[in-house]
Amino acid sequence: MPHSRTWQPGSLIRNRPHLFAFFFFLVSSLVVLRPLAGYFITHFQGRGDSWIMIWNFWWFKQAVVALHASPLFCDYAWWPLGVDLHYHSTSPLNSLASVPLQFFLPLPAVDNLFFLSTFVLSGWAAFGAAYQLTRNTLGSLVAGWIFAFSPYHFYHRYQLEHLSIQWIALFLWTFLRWQERRTPARAVCVAGAYLAIFYANIYYGLFSSVLALLFFMNDIFFRDRKTMMREKLIGWTVIAASSGTGAAPWLIPMFRQANQPGRFKIPAWINIHQSLDLFSFITPSPHNPLLASWFPLMPLYDRFTGWENIGYLGFSVMVLACVGARAREFTRRKFLVLVCACFLILSLGPVLHVAGIVTLPGDRPIPMPQALLQVMPVISAARVPARYLAVAMLPLAILAGMGASRLAREHRVLLAPLLVLVVLEYWNAPMEMTLPPDPEYCRVIAKDPDDCAVMDLPLKISTDSSEWWRSADPDERGWLQTLHGKRSLGGPISHTALTRAHFEYFLASPVLSPLVNDVAAIPDTTAMAAEFRRIKLKYFVLHHSRYQGLPEGMQDRDLKYILSCPGAEIILRNEDVILVRTN
Repeated sequence: MPHSRTWQPGSLIRNRPHLFAFFFFLVSSLVVLRPLAGYFITHFQGRGDSWIMIWNFWWFKQAVVALHASPLFCDYAWWPLGVDLHYHSTSPLNSLASVPLQFFLPLPAVDNLFFLSTFVLSGWAAFGAAYQLTRNTLGSLVAGWIFAFSPYHFYHRYQLEHLSIQWIALFLWTFLRWQERRTPARAVCVAGAYLAIFYANIYYGLFSSVLALLFFMNDIFFRDRKTMMREKLIGWTVIAASSGTGAAPWLIPMFRQANQPGRFKIPAWINIHQSLDLFSFITPSPHNPLLASWFPLMPLYDRFTGWENIGYLGFSVMVLACVGARAREFTRRKFLVLVCACFLILSLGPVLHVAGIVTLPGDRPIPMPQALLQVMPVISAARVPARYLAVAMLPLAILAGMGASRLAREHRVLLAPLLVLVVLEYWNAPMEMTLPPDPEYCRVIAKDPDDCAVMDLPLKISTDSSEWWRSADPDERGWLQTLHGKRSLGGPISHTALTRAHFEYFLASPVLSPLVNDVAAIPDTTAMAAEFRRIKLKYFVLHHSRYQGLPEGMQDRDLKYILSCPGAEIILRNEDVILVRTN
């Protein structure tokens, strides 16, 4: 009788470690990201910048499918000027990949699918990179878990483009495989992984260029001396040529626009304010319910200088990484230490700040290497140095995985409590799920068959040009536009994509300028009617909640002016909005 093969416990881990890792991180993600699974179809996983990515998904489908136009220029936002989206948080890889899914799934489900995938694939790709170096399943799982569920990664749950760190790990994994066997096909895979980083998040693409430079220097001058220099240079030429050719369609327009008149220059204090504080590396995330209430450094968050202040590395992770850095059986450990240190330093920004203190006595700050990058064209648009931590976490996680591998062989009694501490230090409270609004006024506007424009009020545009870069807020207006589908005179566009012309238009418009300044005189009604027709402006939406905190009487002032426009009439009034239609 022929012998029949039977499945035995552990066979999947031994024979298919990468397949096992994928399911491990799928299950782990559903646990860590609770209660996402229960609201997958109906709710969004966040708010704030989440609306930008939802709008991106909608706009790419609208442009490609409905308008048969390039999605890289949008005249449905900041109409009638429109916006070039090369400096917007477009995340073209995610946005384009979402288009076919939108034919089968509602937008909340599409967004949640991409959101979940960033955690699953980040863990899986980091596992692959670590396994390529260690051939140890347990240590590689530890590396993947640290990389996927770090406080930095969870903190960016409202920003899909910054969640997309899986391609950084895939870049390292494909690079290691290419070094193992230097074929042109594997070199092209390295370039493909880099392009995936670049088109998922331009920030990370720019940051990974620094990572690629470190790879190159290590490979040419230190690593694998038996490989002929000619073979190395041919491989790097393939990688550089493929990456450059693939990124050129995006980079060339960015360089062309970088120094155009009217483009905003991010103030230096913004770069400083959005850098990591040195103490943030050892201060747990406030989202950790186990540590937030008692950890002695938690009060320092009030003194940290930035909105991006979550940089906790984890004491247990640092211990494991130190063990891995001393494990001589792993030949790449020194290079990983160098890469980790480099990107940790870059994440500290242009000047050092400790516990919120930026300057030394005498008002003399300590300059940091990132200050040099911040003055370069295009790279200077990456206004948040704290995000260099996304790259630093990868070598740190792999070093920790190496440390776990070493302890699993020699000191198992120490490994278990350290792994428990890793989980506890990286634990997060349940996510807040958001039911997307479905206001009545959007349904009214959506029924209008005309190609027309909508103006959301209040119009938060300062007459002070130094404040203009603050005026584009990533609120729910992006989602609301996906509901009514009409052109908008504003929109959820990144600050760096806008220019002075967008704001000067409102200040110079005979119809719209009174909504910025005090209404002095009502313009000629004939001229107003012609302007309304030219810009297709048909609806004004006055949002009650957005007028809160503004000068008293501002909403009544705006409504009075709008009703003086030709053919204006209130067609809907409720507790949320006043909807005015013009003829």
